[in-house]
Amino acid sequence: MTDALAAEWLKLRTSRAAWYCLIAAAAMLPVAAMIAWTASQAWDALPPDERTGSISPLTQLASWGMTLALGVMGALSVSREYSSGMVRTTFAAMPSRGRVLAAKAAVCGAVAPVTALAVLVSVWGATRMVLGDREMEGVPGALSQEWEPIAAMAAEAAMFTLLGLGVAALTRSAVASVAVLGTLWYPVPMMAQFLPEPWNERVGSVLPGGLAAQIASPGPTGGSVYGDLLPPWGAALTMVVWALVPLLAAWPLLRVRDA
Repeated sequence: MTDALAAEWLKLRTSRAAWYCLIAAAAMLPVAAMIAWTASQAWDALPPDERTGSISPLTQLASWGMTLALGVMGALSVSREYSSGMVRTTFAAMPSRGRVLAAKAAVCGAVAPVTALAVLVSVWGATRMVLGDREMEGVPGALSQEWEPIAAMAAEAAMFTLLGLGVAALTRSAVASVAVLGTLWYPVPMMAQFLPEPWNERVGSVLPGGLAAQIASPGPTGGSVYGDLLPPWGAALTMVVWALVPLLAAWPLLRVRDA
């Protein structure tokens, strides 16, 4: 297993596509800093007696964009090998295909939350530094207060990465796997709002993009497109299901499909 992990780590860190995805994830930091700077300038331009307003939690905004980028990284880690034909070499060198899939999942599943934590903590720090002591609603608190939602969002990034990897292992197609990820990331949550009650809330509560909030901040979500019916342990379990079910479904197919 050590050889498989080393091989997959080498592939990931030498993959141009993976680096593009990581750069896209890291780009959430300057985007968040620019939004915070724009909000601070608008605040400072107001007379002191008219300074009321709020700013959306920028760590959540950064997480929203970052999860898609890291999910695509997970998908491309599999689909690019099939499209290039390198998967034949991989399986020739490592005949245990299940071990290859497990190694890919372990490497991508480790890189994603580390990247997410680094970006989200940086976004938190940049937002605090730019907004300073301005009394705006939405300014992040101390890291001790923000650590739990940041950790939950990092876990969500790992879930999306493994979800993308598992779907790509099932479909062996970059287009199909990215399409599935993109649909779950945005269109499905928007469409779920139009389901008849109580199904809109039930479906919204189990969608992958709303699980981190239910882990870190159980209770009403106030305007979110997602539901809030799950307790923290239920949201964490649902997160595990989203991450592992596609991988477990792909595992037996690897043995019977031609490379």
